[in-house]
Amino acid sequence: MKIIKLIFITMFTSLLTISVAQSDGHIKIKHFATAKLYLKSIMPTADREPIVTVDPEGSYIETTDGVKWDALDPCADWLYVQSTGVFNLDVRCTAKTEDGAFVKIFYKGRAYPLDDAAAEKFGTGGLMKSEDMYFYTAVTMTTMSEKYSWINNTLFVGEMAELQFFNDKGERPYVIYKWYQMQ
Repeated sequence: MKIIKLIFITMFTSLLTISVAQSDGHIKIKHFATAKLYLKSIMPTADREPIVTVDPEGSYIETTDGVKWDALDPCADWLYVQSTGVFNLDVRCTAKTEDGAFVKIFYKGRAYPLDDAAAEKFGTGGLMKSEDMYFYTAVTMTTMSEKYSWINNTLFVGEMAELQFFNDKGERPYVIYKWYQMQ
């Protein structure tokens, strides 16, 4: 009887170890901020490599505790458009917190319309929502501020909530991101 219990315990422990080892766990995220960045211009610098600049006028980052950071120059996306139409994002921005600290924000990501209707909407300058595009970023931030020093050690992920791209309808172009802190 003891041998059967020992075999059962050994098998159970082995199965538990296998299931834990194969488990992907789960990632914890917490909403950190919403960024609204107005787009100023597209500078064609090379084939499929435009630079999209951000207009600091009206652009901001608002943290979940209500603190607003101003987006400053320089802030731009050194975009690369793959031959497949996928946008490779390479964004570098500077922000200033309400208490005067400077924050460097850097993110890379991928974006593309999810279907032909969304591609048509994007091409005609229509308002894009998260359900229209695959649009995600990996965000890092650095600062010399002691108050915000924790961001130097934190990875953030972002998703586009809205994108009003350049258009001939008179709509001011902008992008709204939701940024989440990895925990």
